[in-house]
Amino acid sequence: MEYPVDPARIGTLGELIEAGKDLNKYDLKAAAVFCQILEENRGCTTPSQEFLEGLVMDWWRRGGILEIEDVEQRLETFRENHNDMIGMAQRVARFLPDVVRPHLPDNGESAKVLKAALELKQRVEDIREKVEKISVGPKPPTIRAKKKAAA
Repeated sequence: MEYPVDPARIGTLGELIEAGKDLNKYDLKAAAVFCQILEENRGCTTPSQEFLEGLVMDWWRRGGILEIEDVEQRLETFRENHNDMIGMAQRVARFLPDVVRPHLPDNGESAKVLKAALELKQRVEDIREKVEKISVGPKPPTIRAKKKAAA
């Protein structure tokens, strides 16, 4: 998704570089991380990146304000895309094992990779639980639900 660039808010590249001179190491790292998120965002096939970029851009479009509805809508889309991505990965692994197998470590690292994946899965579940506890009010209809209702 492309966002309109407002020259009054963004400024020139030279101004951005000049502004970067005043940033501390943490802020520079945050800027670098966000650049990585932008580079890796491929829409629904990279749901985490799409979610984070979308939240930042919602905040920017609203002039530095992020509404609960924005977060809830983005979170619902993230859930849908995340589940779709897992399903796609499972189908690829099942139907195209020769594509997946060469990318698996063959030097005894498989157990470490599996352990890390399970730990990551647990952390995602923990985050989901925390997010669900802070959700406020009824969830707005998803984009898919809106399209289905319009049809």
